[in-house]
Amino acid sequence: VTQYQPIDQDDSDITNIELNVSGTDDDGDTANGTIDIVIHDGANAENVTDTIDVIEGDVDTGAVDGDGNPIQTYPVEGHGSVTIESPSDNLVAGSLRLSEAGKAALQNEMSEVTINGGDPVVFNMTTDENGVITITGVDGEGNPVLDITMTPTMNENGDVTVVTDVNQYQPLDDN
Repeated sequence: VTQYQPIDQDDSDITNIELNVSGTDDDGDTANGTIDIVIHDGANAENVTDTIDVIEGDVDTGAVDGDGNPIQTYPVEGHGSVTIESPSDNLVAGSLRLSEAGKAALQNEMSEVTINGGDPVVFNMTTDENGVITITGVDGEGNPVLDITMTPTMNENGDVTVVTDVNQYQPLDDN
């Protein structure tokens, strides 16, 4: 048996293909039988974690521009990369999604993000057809505050590497 494409297994991660066969001998006697082909699902990818550190800009540098306005050292950024290894089946880069629990936790965290002593930040999250997740946060005037982009890329060996870029454009309140 040679399998050329992935097969979706049932809830127990098994696919059973039952072939009924019969054979006839020289004098016409027939025997019936079954050949069972059992295809087990491969191992699942392991969970991975990535940490991205962003160091906020310094708004208290004392430096001023030509008009006497403080010079802020924004934007600041952070980058990370993590590879999800494929133990058997090739992973599908475009299938990158935040879990429902992850979305709920993220929305809870985002609801607490403020700037300028309590002004809320409005966040939006999108996922495109290639699995690229973009989270953007803007202030009440539509100016960017924070953006996060997670870009999955398929590797030749079936693994997927996720590159995360974080850009912070304004100071955030400490909560």
